[in-house]
Amino acid sequence: MAEKEAPSNKAADLRRAAENIARENADQLPENLLALSDEETRQALHELRQETEARKQPQVFLQEGNDTILLVDDEASVLSALTRAMRNLCV
Repeated sequence: MAEKEAPSNKAADLRRAAENIARENADQLPENLLALSDEETRQALHELRQETEARKQPQVFLQEGNDTILLVDDEASVLSALTRAMRNLCV
């Protein structure tokens, strides 16, 4: 089975995702972020959280699919070994 991603890699991936989101949304923010009202700040933060969650979902789906493929591959290897063993017994 696949090893879990190291925390440092996860942190780097999250940082890159946040940087990408920030670049994509940069044109929607005023030049001076301090000029945002409290409500505008809350709205921007809310939108950033929603975008982050939306980006996580496909990754989770892909990881689950990958885990399933690895499991099926392991099972196929076991079945192949059993088949070979049975053939050897019949010879």
